[in-house]
Amino acid sequence: MMERRLFAWHFSRIVVLLGLCLCLLGPSYCAADVIEGQAAILNGNLDAARQQAREDAMRAYVEQKVGVHIQGTTEVDMGMVVSDHILAQSDGYVQINRIVKEWQSGGIYYIQMDLTASDQKIATAVRDIRSRIEAIQDEGTTRSGVQVAVTGRDEMGRPEAIASLQNYVMKKFADAGFHTCANDAVLAYMNRQTDLGDAQTTAEIRRIARNSRMGDDSGNSLLRGTLSVVEVRSAGTQTVATVHASFELIGLDSSEANNFDDYATAVGASCTDAIRKAQDSAVRHAVESLAQSALSTVQSEFRGGVHQVKTAVVVTGITDRTAQGSAIKQYLTSIGCTILRSNYSSTGALQIFLKTTSVDSIEELKEKILSGVPGLQEGNTDENAMGATKIYLTF
Repeated sequence: MMERRLFAWHFSRIVVLLGLCLCLLGPSYCAADVIEGQAAILNGNLDAARQQAREDAMRAYVEQKVGVHIQGTTEVDMGMVVSDHILAQSDGYVQINRIVKEWQSGGIYYIQMDLTASDQKIATAVRDIRSRIEAIQDEGTTRSGVQVAVTGRDEMGRPEAIASLQNYVMKKFADAGFHTCANDAVLAYMNRQTDLGDAQTTAEIRRIARNSRMGDDSGNSLLRGTLSVVEVRSAGTQTVATVHASFELIGLDSSEANNFDDYATAVGASCTDAIRKAQDSAVRHAVESLAQSALSTVQSEFRGGVHQVKTAVVVTGITDRTAQGSAIKQYLTSIGCTILRSNYSSTGALQIFLKTTSVDSIEELKEKILSGVPGLQEGNTDENAMGATKIYLTF
């Protein structure tokens, strides 16, 4: 009997020591938690609702764990970026131990999941992503800049501030390697408009962004977006909100643009919670879509290691269209420019639309033309002109 007790005592010690060794060798996982996720059942699609409910539970859990390492409300946007990173590659960060319960009620799909997270890996992710974004914003990058202006609209169509989501957009693009900055002038203009889809409004937004940017490449594209609350309804004890997201990534030095237009629906414990979750979801999808397009939309982005410059040259003071016009075109061709088209405006100005890989910026191209074509000098910039950035010259 004594031998059995001694064996049991030694065995228990071995088990404890083995457990400690495993904890030291592997990721540090915290105690398991049961987290509930919900999703609206749209058009009777239970599979989609179940997947969204799982994602809702996972995101709620990850954001809860990330929040421990975030410094108050000022870094909410950083927490969203880190959560995106963790959820995109959840292996090692979060373990799904089991599905506790699933059910449907009032058009809502519910799921309860037993989850465990690695506090150590999450803390490392927060630290690494914060450092990477800060380094890009402080030191600049080989990629081009993106100005950002994101506004909200409530159910009545009235403007509402969503600064945390605008900051989130900026950090997501920074995490992708772009220098970002907020454009308050564009945001103020957008908040004064009732129809942001109007063509004249869109042109004016581009003009404001183009004229308010810095002289370097810190903001040669604009990401403008609107999140409009479409519907808020009760569903039993929960609230369902639907948000319309309309985003456009506009090249300020080119005529290129990419659009994102979609709806996001989310379930929350309150009206405010449901709207916030729907807005978060809409912005995430918009940024993921447009960040992939940014490489081709941002005018001076490196493509295969080569800058792509696309612009228009406007020349006034021409007295001899044949001689002076031909001289300019011949010189542009000689320095590696491809002339897409050219014409004379009603005021007699020669407009040449071109693209080139022979220079790194529009400013460099302008200096080359001024030094290569006799008699040319810098002209007056037309800040009221619509469209992309142009080079203004005169004889």
